[in-house]
Amino acid sequence: MREQTIKKFAAAVLSVEEIRVARRLHYLVRRRDKIGWICAWSLIIGILPKFWIRLHGNYVTVHPISVYRPVYYVSSPRDYTNDTRPTIINLAEHIEGLLAQLAPDRAARILPFGRLVDRLMSLKLIPGELGGILFQYNSLVNIPAKHPKANPMIPERLDIRTFSTWDTLLCLMLTRHLAIQLSEILKERGLILPANWKPFNKRWVNWPAGGKKPMWGRPRTLDPLGNYYNRRSPPPSNEESQEHFGD
Repeated sequence: MREQTIKKFAAAVLSVEEIRVARRLHYLVRRRDKIGWICAWSLIIGILPKFWIRLHGNYVTVHPISVYRPVYYVSSPRDYTNDTRPTIINLAEHIEGLLAQLAPDRAARILPFGRLVDRLMSLKLIPGELGGILFQYNSLVNIPAKHPKANPMIPERLDIRTFSTWDTLLCLMLTRHLAIQLSEILKERGLILPANWKPFNKRWVNWPAGGKKPMWGRPRTLDPLGNYYNRRSPPPSNEESQEHFGD
């Protein structure tokens, strides 16, 4: 089964702690209540690179657009339950955007994922081991036959025609793992990206640590995602947050 393949691939590539973070997210998004959703959302935002800046009073995507725009579409917990295939496509597009930054010319930058990896390996711009992992990653996420949506309440054995929530969360952590390596290669070549994936934080494993409420009180940081919230589900009031998480 495809789900078992992704699981085995993640087990071979990710650390035990990274898989535990995916498992924590899996628990939070499957709670299907407001508090679980808020906790999952705050954890996802804590993992992702910052993908926006404020410019002339407006929020705009960080450049290069091909790297950071896909990140916007994987920032909601519902992306990992309701729209699993589009979410995985956007995760892969983020990696493809990073690979394109390594390409030596425009002709290489527009190559499909697999051919681009092959070209970069032939030019010795990425090591063979990383190239092999990227090939396998691409083979697992680029499956047009998969249905767009998954229902996390349906047992995976009955929902094998979609990417499961567990698949999608593992792909989030795999994408982070690969993106960090590609960012380091870009840095060695003199190209420093404006925003990177967050370093691993041991608090992610038991998020929110100690039962504390997620950090709501930073308007400048949360405004863009506040707008995102308004299109999907309103954030809780301060009273609701304190009722569940305490002061």
